[in-house]
Amino acid sequence: MRIVDMKTGREITPKLWDGAKWGPARGFGTETKKQRVVNPPSGPVKNVIGGGAYMNSPTTSTAETGSLVAARLPVVVDVENPVAEFDVQMSPNVAKVVELRAAVAVGDDPPVPVTFDGGKPAARLERPGTTGIVHVKTDPLPVRANRGEVLTWYGFTSAPEGGRPQGDSVGYLPGVDAWASPGATFESAWNGVRVTGGSNDITPMIPGARPARIVAPSDQPAWVLTGDSIMHFSRPHVQRWAIAAGVAWAKNATGGRNYIHATQNYDTLYRPSVQSATMCFDALGINGANFTLGMEHWRKLRADGIEGIVKPTLTPQTTSRDGWRTVEGQTANSDVEGFLKWDAWLLDGAPVKRDWSAVADTGATGSDIVRCAVVDGDGKLVRKGDPAHIFGTGGVVDWNPGVSQAGAVEGGSRRVWRTDLGLSHRDYWDGLHPGSRIHEIMAQYLLKAMPVILDKSARMEV
Repeated sequence: MRIVDMKTGREITPKLWDGAKWGPARGFGTETKKQRVVNPPSGPVKNVIGGGAYMNSPTTSTAETGSLVAARLPVVVDVENPVAEFDVQMSPNVAKVVELRAAVAVGDDPPVPVTFDGGKPAARLERPGTTGIVHVKTDPLPVRANRGEVLTWYGFTSAPEGGRPQGDSVGYLPGVDAWASPGATFESAWNGVRVTGGSNDITPMIPGARPARIVAPSDQPAWVLTGDSIMHFSRPHVQRWAIAAGVAWAKNATGGRNYIHATQNYDTLYRPSVQSATMCFDALGINGANFTLGMEHWRKLRADGIEGIVKPTLTPQTTSRDGWRTVEGQTANSDVEGFLKWDAWLLDGAPVKRDWSAVADTGATGSDIVRCAVVDGDGKLVRKGDPAHIFGTGGVVDWNPGVSQAGAVEGGSRRVWRTDLGLSHRDYWDGLHPGSRIHEIMAQYLLKAMPVILDKSARMEV
């Protein structure tokens, strides 16, 4: 607390009489704060925060010229002077020039400015041609924090030369983050009207400038969560699991992505986030379940240091004549046959060649075929995995029955949504992108299934 003499403008320090002498009163800035003692691990440099995000979501309104989100990012190890990294998608949908500014604090400590490129207060990003991805690093952050503490990241994105700023794909998370505020400058957003509270149902996503990751030496698992539009926005199932599980995580998901992007554009889209992770939750597939390209992508993940890949089954995709009130009113669409074949292969342990050269057919046998661990729709292990499988310390989790007709009646379709869960039509959205309550059902399934699939007992002893 500071007290200022309103006549002179000078700061004054109240004093107390202790019976022998006058001394400064506690709580008025006279104490020297004890510096945190940290013991960072000696492991490889990986992502150490829960809450990193790819920047690929423009600000909510085209009229906004800047957006600031005070994100809460827990650290999973002791850290000292870590580095924040950004992966920014620059496209014609956003301004040609985007500027990033930030401040950081441990918990509710006073924030300190974040600098870039040897002391600059902001990072200026220019679109490379029509579209492209720009990677940016901060200078070492002037903070130290203990495992379990939270970094409060005040990330601001703006378009100083006009246009729409690019923001991150997590945005303001009600119930997790501190607040959000629009503004043309960092200062005006900081001093503006702050959004707090709300829920993922009623509060629109407010993008800010949270980093793709904050890296430091680590001895803990670090997850990269990959996917398409179902995972792109602020409330997806896998992200909810990661928050509840307290793991280090970073989301790398974009609407429309499939295994073509995941292979042809791997170096720019995935490699930086993959190399800062140890585990991958791969939710690609609904935009194209391609066995050959999937295998190529998984080989790239393992080559870049991913130790385990968790692969879920697909979610339903339907149109409805009655607002998803009934099963009979739904029509499964897209590649129904191909998606059923994909799920059948996954549930068979995703058989592949032992040397990872190719996918094997469902039901294939032989000494050169290996299978991964599988957890069923009830969260129970139904197949132990071979450690030699390309999914490594991961495996398959079958969340489909929790939200599909296959989990409602025997022989029900995996491609049609359940209607016996007491959901409203808004929970099904457009029949492809589920609403909040379906995401929550899937997140609750993951809280049961993930500890099972990740346990060492889910794999056979060699």
